[in-house]
Amino acid sequence: MRQNKSIDNQGFSDKEVNPSPSANDITACNTSSYIYISYCDNLATRVKVNKNAMHKYPENCFPRYVSTGKRPFVVWKYWDEHKKKYLRQKVEIKDAKEAEIFLYSVKGELINGVTIDSSTIDPKRKKKQGLLLKDLCVKFLDDKKDLKASTNYSSRVKTVIDWLNTLGTALEAEKVTAEDIKSFFAYYKEKGNGARELNNKRAFIKSVFIWGVEKELVTNNPVGKTKKAKEYGVQRATFSHLHLREMWATWKVENVELYNASRFLFYSFIRPGEMIQLLLSDVDLRTMKIKVRGEVGKTGLGYVKITPPLFEVMKDMGFLERRGAGYLFENEDGTPIPEDRWQRQFTAYRRKNKFPEQYKFYCFKHTGVREHYLSGNNLLWIQAQCRHKDLATTIHYLQTGLGLDTHNDFPYFEPIL
Repeated sequence: MRQNKSIDNQGFSDKEVNPSPSANDITACNTSSYIYISYCDNLATRVKVNKNAMHKYPENCFPRYVSTGKRPFVVWKYWDEHKKKYLRQKVEIKDAKEAEIFLYSVKGELINGVTIDSSTIDPKRKKKQGLLLKDLCVKFLDDKKDLKASTNYSSRVKTVIDWLNTLGTALEAEKVTAEDIKSFFAYYKEKGNGARELNNKRAFIKSVFIWGVEKELVTNNPVGKTKKAKEYGVQRATFSHLHLREMWATWKVENVELYNASRFLFYSFIRPGEMIQLLLSDVDLRTMKIKVRGEVGKTGLGYVKITPPLFEVMKDMGFLERRGAGYLFENEDGTPIPEDRWQRQFTAYRRKNKFPEQYKFYCFKHTGVREHYLSGNNLLWIQAQCRHKDLATTIHYLQTGLGLDTHNDFPYFEPIL
């Protein structure tokens, strides 16, 4: 197993005894790096540096270089005369040789007893604005851009920014309180979000703050002081046959795009976030399968069988007349459609017809799974089409998520005597 190793300025690992610094080390510390000079210049603009304090630092305050991870850094502690405590300092340095010079420079300062005084900051100097919540979300998104969930994260960041735009003032991430988070939830509750969607938003913004604390961009996570919304009954709602007939009859005339997208979701079980990233080249009519690429699929690379009803939907979409590169679902200019467009269109229809708020566009997938299972398709077929990793996941989805009884799908064997 990989160990998290760090080295001090003598090259010792954390597990070895770090020799106490002596005055003889000062000579070796006279060399300074450009990073160290830049750091000192920046420090002097924020606090007063007392080079004649002669403070005696304990061994655990001296600098060490942590070289594991994507962002190696040097860490040490200064004594703050005002706050009467040691303050942790950290500077990211990727180059090991530069880090070694930096280590000697900082060690020389500590041996000489240098301290800082945070009370001497000029009160007239304009305080630099802290990291905004919007920028924290953007940094989080940039850090997670290589993950499969990055598309979902993008839409979540947009919901946070949309809410921030209604405030009329910039909100610093460090100053966000539990009341602000509750205001965020209240805003989307008024827009029709149910308990499940609110909890999804809560989980996302909580992840942002947890990441921010780990990266030392913020010091606290205000989401932890809020409670999850209560979800009642079966979490995954499904449509009745009457609802399906009414919606599809209406959309066939008034909204052909939503008509085709909802039927594609119903028959393919491909999630909306995956649907919008499907390419024409992902469809293979020789094997009658649709490939969900690894960077697109929630569960990695997978294949979905094109059933006769799904093929009819694809013909209605004009798939057979399209050639070359491009997305299966796209705008007129060839760009992929926004992930939330179908949900927004469905929400407008739901409110107009006074459907329960737990109904979402995603419910077409749940309804399709239910109907395929009740029509006689066995568990293994459902598992393959849903691209579940194991059968237990499929059974849990059907039983807990959709409230179906799967016990009759297992054969009964007479015991062998």
